[in-house]
Amino acid sequence: TYRHTLSSLYDTLLREAFEEMQDCYGKGSKKLGSILTILDDYVYSDPQFSANEQHVAEFTANLDRSLRERAAAVYRGYLEREVPQDQQEWQFYHVIQLGKSVVKLCQKIQKRYQHNPEVLGLEPLQILVETMFPSFESDAADLIRRIMQVARSKHEEVDLQDGFTLYRELVEIRNIHKQALSNVPFAFHIESDLAEFVWRWIAITDSKMKDLIEQAILHDKFQVRAENPTDHERHSTSVIDVFRIFNETMSQVKDLAWEDEVHHAKFMTALSKSFGIGLARYCEVVEKQFTAEMSRLTPEQEAEKNQTKQDRWMKMAKDAWANKEKPAPFQFYPESLVKLNNIEYAIQHLDKLERMMDVDACWEVLEKHITPQEKKRRPQKFVFTVKIVEAEDLKAMDTNGYSDPYVVLVDEFGKRLTKTRVINKNLNPRWDESFDIIVQGSINITAHIFDYDAFSDDDYIGRASLKLDPSHFSDYLPKECWLQLDTQGKLLLRIGMEGERDDIQFHFGKGFRMLKRTERDMVRKITDKVSQARQLFYGNMLIPNSYLPTSISVSLTTPSNPSSNPACRSSP
Repeated sequence: TYRHTLSSLYDTLLREAFEEMQDCYGKGSKKLGSILTILDDYVYSDPQFSANEQHVAEFTANLDRSLRERAAAVYRGYLEREVPQDQQEWQFYHVIQLGKSVVKLCQKIQKRYQHNPEVLGLEPLQILVETMFPSFESDAADLIRRIMQVARSKHEEVDLQDGFTLYRELVEIRNIHKQALSNVPFAFHIESDLAEFVWRWIAITDSKMKDLIEQAILHDKFQVRAENPTDHERHSTSVIDVFRIFNETMSQVKDLAWEDEVHHAKFMTALSKSFGIGLARYCEVVEKQFTAEMSRLTPEQEAEKNQTKQDRWMKMAKDAWANKEKPAPFQFYPESLVKLNNIEYAIQHLDKLERMMDVDACWEVLEKHITPQEKKRRPQKFVFTVKIVEAEDLKAMDTNGYSDPYVVLVDEFGKRLTKTRVINKNLNPRWDESFDIIVQGSINITAHIFDYDAFSDDDYIGRASLKLDPSHFSDYLPKECWLQLDTQGKLLLRIGMEGERDDIQFHFGKGFRMLKRTERDMVRKITDKVSQARQLFYGNMLIPNSYLPTSISVSLTTPSNPSSNPACRSSP
């Protein structure tokens, strides 16, 4: 009968469709489209046709099982082709190639069935993903761990770029997994297995940071790069190179788009610490060069330096008899002013870097996930900010009735912590210079005040000691300490304290403080030279500020913490 013939045609077409579907993960079938068209136009649409539901369910189940077997067979072929039999030969490259083969096939099948994703009640792409991805994920995890294990046994390291390339490949596969298998978790945590490569990258960068900074300074002539520079072009190449290093290092990590937010925040924190080390070195070297340029002797002073002590005294006597004090004009090097501009550039670009690294968000992530045990394990370190403010009633060491005082601070082991600039002809000098001390407990510091002499040993003026004890600063308020010298006079220190933290906000804050302190000290050296010139030319006559160069300004910062030493009082 007609219905029987129609049923026979239906069975025949299903058998042919079943056979054609066996190659759906291979080259594909050209006949399958025609078969499906006949089924749609001449079988399913015929009112005389009635499908047996049980028969349809059995066919669908058999086809599903067959397609999964075919997908598994294709994957095994990829595994045999891409991964060597000998485990000692395994490399990340093999995992990457295996992953690429899987992804390439998925993309091919997606394109093949993009207009008709469902065939005979099944989705070939979904079956492929459900079969291949769990197998690949499990094998990839085993391969990665085995490769790392073999490398460690040989005291070797897997190439960093191989690790980064593998991470990107696995993330792409995981994204496909999430779309197709939203209810099935990925087989392993990629970030945990590959975080080692990012930490190695950071460690290598950290170990090279000081040398990179020094090389940038070494190749810099500290000259403005344009003939008619704008205000934004008055810096030289070294500071540009420094921030290029910082940005490239940060981008290497950020471009990975690391999907574990805690890991990412820790990476950014470690980088911020490394950048702080680099900035500290840059400030140290540049300020040392700047100080040398600003402290150089004039030609007359150089000539006097080569005279005998008797000749110098004779000249001083003649000048005093003639009431003569010839000014020795100081010529600023353009390179010195470029160095100052470089520090300003660094402050501006550190601010940009802070925004790019999303510092506050990183800090919030780590604070949210830190455990009580980790809080207890945090090292107890403290940062004392000591500001050498001024001295009063110092002993006169020179024949003119004055001294040229400067302060040297040393710790209890005799290690020099800092040295201030020299204030010429002053018994009540004001320095306003700050520095930081990082300690884990209390420490004794001693301030030595000397009288500078260009042609003989510096004279001792006096000294005073102070104990910096974190327990005395538990209120974290700044304190002013007047220290009596062992000879005569007294010295004012302003002291603050904060807990040193290994977090990204602390490292950036420390970097900003260091740059601003360096800028302030450099500006102060310039203004000291200007003040000396004013004094030589005009004596004690008051000169309006409008006579001073408008580009020179002095900015003072107040410390952030205090001490309860008996010689100290809280600062408002």
